[in-house]
Amino acid sequence: MQTRRMMFALAATLVYAAPYGFFALYLDWTTGTMIGYLGLLAPLAIAYASGRVKTLTPLVLGNVLSYAISYYEIGRMGDEWAGYFSPLAPETLLIVLTLFGVLIQALIWLSAWSREKVKQTKMPS
Repeated sequence: MQTRRMMFALAATLVYAAPYGFFALYLDWTTGTMIGYLGLLAPLAIAYASGRVKTLTPLVLGNVLSYAISYYEIGRMGDEWAGYFSPLAPETLLIVLTLFGVLIQALIWLSAWSREKVKQTKMPS
């Protein structure tokens, strides 16, 4: 069981590490639509699954990696899209998106964790 949980944590962290923030901003800039922001919903399912498995590692480590990769990629874009997201700079918008995403993911994780805890207390021994 412990190996299974560790494998889940590793796989979930790798999926979480995708630069969702960068993808959202890049698709907004290239297509002029908000469709890229739908990708920010993908980690919500992983947050729920992590809560059910009772591991917080993917949520924390994955979001840190995703933010770092996104920040790096935004920096590589240079001044190409500097005024597009005004009044915010792309880096500032990334911080806002990341904080909002982490808040929602934490709430979903807590909900799944508490539901799993209630299920286990109701099971007859």
